[in-house]
Amino acid sequence: MKKPFVIAISGLSGSGKTTVANALKARLANAAVIYFDDYGDKVYLDRDINDWSAGGEDYNEWHVKPIVADIERLLNPAPPDSPILSIRAVGPESPIRATLNEPYEYIILDYPFGYLNDRVGRYIDLTVFVDVPLDVALARRIIRDYTSRSEKSDFGLADVEEVSLAALDKELRFYLTRSRPTYARMPEMHKPISDIVADGTKSPEEIADEIINALRSAQETDEERRARIYPIILSEYNPAWPEWYAEEKANLERLIGLENIVRISHYGSTSVPGLTAKPTIDILLEIDETADIDRLIAALLLPEYICLDEAALTMQTAPPHLMFIKGYLPDGFAEKVYHIHVVYTGDHIESGGAGFTSTINTGLLPGVSHSGDDALRFRDYLIAHPETAAEYAELKRKLFRDYEHNRDGYTEAKTDFIKRVTERARFYG
Repeated sequence: MKKPFVIAISGLSGSGKTTVANALKARLANAAVIYFDDYGDKVYLDRDINDWSAGGEDYNEWHVKPIVADIERLLNPAPPDSPILSIRAVGPESPIRATLNEPYEYIILDYPFGYLNDRVGRYIDLTVFVDVPLDVALARRIIRDYTSRSEKSDFGLADVEEVSLAALDKELRFYLTRSRPTYARMPEMHKPISDIVADGTKSPEEIADEIINALRSAQETDEERRARIYPIILSEYNPAWPEWYAEEKANLERLIGLENIVRISHYGSTSVPGLTAKPTIDILLEIDETADIDRLIAALLLPEYICLDEAALTMQTAPPHLMFIKGYLPDGFAEKVYHIHVVYTGDHIESGGAGFTSTINTGLLPGVSHSGDDALRFRDYLIAHPETAAEYAELKRKLFRDYEHNRDGYTEAKTDFIKRVTERARFYG
């Protein structure tokens, strides 16, 4: 059984931890919430909190055994035939309770200490510090603790039914003389070690969305992340694509040297005028079998070029089993993206396409035994037969709906069409 993912929402009193925790729970299908305020004096310090803060804020001084016990119960749910244990799973005002007999996917801690208490911190997978200015936190506490309002309050003074001025005066004086330094020190301790520092002036829903995005990144595999940030993109034909090819062709000739190149060609969908395509410029770089591969690799360096050798390519490729990709940034595509396929002149391959860790498909012509000439024949046939190009475009639009985040699957699904057209191009070529 997969371990529940534990998320701590920390922050000053008045930062909005509880409302953020509730907003996050509403977005997660299977989550329980543990509320710090529910424990009252069961979670405590042996001395005044402001003296504790002035003395260095050792969060391990806090007695948190009841919180630890509830976390462990949620992490290890009771079997169906055991007595039902329960914990409140929505806001503090709600009487609704959730049983612990079923496993949760997420445990949310509405809890001010984050990672800083070792006994609780060891269970936490992700900590969010809800950061608000001191004046905002103070104003929220005053509204929460010293006024009573109707449910439909719009924060207008007319909605205030009761204000305890004496208590408010006492609180503000205590804040100025004693507790303000405690509040001021707390962000200094938490922010450097929190996984997310959220802007607490945003709505709880906006903060919850930010956390959801972080969860996705924290829990996804490398393959899932690549599929997300490098999806299939289909674009209408861009007249600038031939210019992008010419620009990169000049770069390659300069970096590699004309004497080391047999032929450079633009092929693939971006080379066919009017054709819907992935906005990736496919370049066929043909070299002689006597070419110095190490020297070629050394000419096209990181970070601009990413070299993919046979070990990095998940599908069969032509010798020398080498290609370069350009325009793959850490967080997605650059404006101009290139796949540079290196082949020996005249070599053939039996291929299902070429892929990079199952997500960056970079094949010449999937499913076809071909040389570089076959890739160019396919290109030329589409240019000469607009009706076939239109059929290809429609196929790609259909496949896009099913394979947006699966490059290998997208390319494999085009195999039969490409094979059929390539055979036709050979016959008429």
